[in-house]
Amino acid sequence: MIDAAVALLVERGYGSITVDLLAQHAGVPKSTIYRRWPSKDDILAVAIERFVDQSVEIPDTGSVRDDLVILVSRVIATYAHGAGLTVVRSALDSLQGAAEQPRAFKAVADRRREHYRELLQRGVERGEIDPAADLEMAIDLIFGAMWGRIISAQPVDEGHAARIVDAALAGLTPRD
Repeated sequence: MIDAAVALLVERGYGSITVDLLAQHAGVPKSTIYRRWPSKDDILAVAIERFVDQSVEIPDTGSVRDDLVILVSRVIATYAHGAGLTVVRSALDSLQGAAEQPRAFKAVADRRREHYRELLQRGVERGEIDPAADLEMAIDLIFGAMWGRIISAQPVDEGHAARIVDAALAGLTPRD
């Protein structure tokens, strides 16, 4: 079921998916979908989470900077075009007309933030990052710079990921 939802997201985008279409694509009755997920937004949020989890491998090189540069580079490469960009646009489309932040949009950001938090926490444990540093602010800085480029379709050169990471890490390193 979730694989069918991911395939439809990539193929058609959020706005053109209906529960009827999803049921047809998955080869199940609509009632099967509604038994497990109360709305289209709920099942598509799970589909987006799966896409995010499968789209970019989380590195562990032993260096927080290297891990972050690799991860940011991979995210940009995955989401700046093709299927990844369709999924990002789907998450953004879920915001239209919503009274509150839909689960589908939140799924992309929350899942990826967990990955950045994990990398930064490893840096704290290895002494590369000050334990008192504001890791959430560093994630905000990375996200803002990276997603701002992706969503606005701005060019990203080869060194862009390193510049984003260096700017975010500048205030996090331990002071002697």
